[in-house]
Amino acid sequence: MLFDLDGTLTDPNGDIVAAMTSALDSVGAPVPADAVLRAHIGPPLLHTLGAFGLDPETAAVVMGRYREAYRANRSADTTVHDGMPELLASLRAAGVRIGVATSKPAEIARDVLDETGLAPLVDTIAGPGLDERDASKDLVVAMALAQHDHPDASTVQMVGDRSFDVLGARAHGIDTIGVLWGFGDATELREAGAVAVADTVLTLRGLLVGDPSELTAGTGS
Repeated sequence: MLFDLDGTLTDPNGDIVAAMTSALDSVGAPVPADAVLRAHIGPPLLHTLGAFGLDPETAAVVMGRYREAYRANRSADTTVHDGMPELLASLRAAGVRIGVATSKPAEIARDVLDETGLAPLVDTIAGPGLDERDASKDLVVAMALAQHDHPDASTVQMVGDRSFDVLGARAHGIDTIGVLWGFGDATELREAGAVAVADTVLTLRGLLVGDPSELTAGTGS
């Protein structure tokens, strides 16, 4: 079972928006509204900076400063979505191997998982290097599959909150369940080809293991 990180397992909204605001401001680039910044969480960072109209040279500078700001303050506002630790624990108890497949650099993702207490519930972490040259989700999913000895696609499922997660998994013949407590919406996920969409962690648990008894009613975002 592969899980996206930002938006799916954790809510890093405050950390990412603050770091991006600082990085853009440091080069005199226009800073979009917080809602716009939030809407761009998920894709590789260079993709986002290009969408903001930055040339490659400026984008590289902003990316470096973003990383500095994010690493200096990460987890200040990052939280784990309610019910996710219990869900991961139940899956692992059932013998399911859990992989994180994220466009966030693997080194930073590992730190986030450690600091939020999720690391013991995860078997593998796949993500790009700090230069993000291999940050596209299809490449990240390929890394994750290699870490799990290339299982048959029919035995793997992805859980993510953005179309990039769905499309990256589809490139390898893997189905994705979309979740609505992250940064995407139902239309985006369904149009990308998600096989199901969960609006709460309780719903996701029902889709994955069929028994929500260990989670309390109302568990969600």
